[in-house]
Amino acid sequence: MTTCSRCGEQYDDNSSEAHECADEATERRLSDLEETVEKLQQKIDSLAGLQEGITLKLEEGERQMVLMALAHLAVERPGWDHALSGIATRIDNIQAGRPVLFDSFKEMKPKGIVVESPVQAWVRAATLMRSAIQTHGKLADDDPAWGIDIPEYRPPEGA
Repeated sequence: MTTCSRCGEQYDDNSSEAHECADEATERRLSDLEETVEKLQQKIDSLAGLQEGITLKLEEGERQMVLMALAHLAVERPGWDHALSGIATRIDNIQAGRPVLFDSFKEMKPKGIVVESPVQAWVRAATLMRSAIQTHGKLADDDPAWGIDIPEYRPPEGA
């Protein structure tokens, strides 16, 4: 048995394990922990960047084109208006709580866009569905699928 000159602990000379003073072991463990904490902090910082979203730099003309495209889609698909308006609010000038340019583009109603009422959209969808069944279904003349009835449009309650 040998006594360590640093810590006074006795250890076996013939042991396959080398003697390590408690202070040295603690320092090594602290160093390992500090490395691990640093790596975890870097990982957390990189993930935090993902939660912030992205930043997009647009020239003025590009910003106006994006607003026009959003307005075009909002007119074409009225159900998307609220979501698209929220996006437009982030890049448009706001007056009275509304995105000014986005609303102006919506009022222009771009050429070629037919704004359908819910009833018109329902009828168009029903016609397309019947056509798809006839074209792709290859139904026999006596097939019961010919009798599929598409219900009439009913507006939502409170509308």
